[in-house]
Amino acid sequence: HSIAFNAGGWYRLGDAIIVYVGMDYDNFKLGLSYDINTSGLQTASLKKGGLEISLIYILKKIAPTKNIRVGCPVFL
Repeated sequence: HSIAFNAGGWYRLGDAIIVYVGMDYDNFKLGLSYDINTSGLQTASLKKGGLEISLIYILKKIAPTKNIRVGCPVFL
């Protein structure tokens, strides 16, 4: 079994700052993120952000398919 921890952040231009922490365990991914408003929505949200929790289960990893070359048609 393997465990990986990760953290990061994003910035949506003129809208929000997002902070993220997560953990991967085998086929499970568990994450916690928090959105901090930087736009005019601060008034509507009372300057509070939004907490999000995500849980992902990956059913099966699929092997990549072989590259198939297709000739490009010529248009006149």
